[in-house]
Amino acid sequence: MFARVVECQSKAGRSEQVGSKLENDVLPILQKQPGFVDFLTLSDKINPERLMCISFWTSREDAEEYHRQHYYLITDMLQPGLDSPPTLKTFAVNASTAHRIAVGRALEWAAATAPARIIGDEARLENLSAAWRGRGWRKTA
Repeated sequence: MFARVVECQSKAGRSEQVGSKLENDVLPILQKQPGFVDFLTLSDKINPERLMCISFWTSREDAEEYHRQHYYLITDMLQPGLDSPPTLKTFAVNASTAHRIAVGRALEWAAATAPARIIGDEARLENLSAAWRGRGWRKTA
């Protein structure tokens, strides 16, 4: 599993607005991305304008594809409420008790859909994704 950590500094008094935008506008975009696992937003109690966002991905490649397709669109969307550009750091996830089940399922999903994703068979990928959603896996394609 792979994690992207984005730190934002909102303008004074705009942290709630940025937080709402993250929840209502950014999260739905993330949930539609192949390989997306989970998203956390953290706020700093000492500096309430400081926000930390952590997204989890099945692979570095999925995270990089999201970055190429959507990251700058999302930062542009958030920019009016930010004091400065967000900073991005990436990490391999070595251990997680919170994601133990999700990681296993995400890896199973990635393995099951890899052939369809490699050849770009969108119909097969959608059928596989629907089957996974039926098993309680919330992954959307």
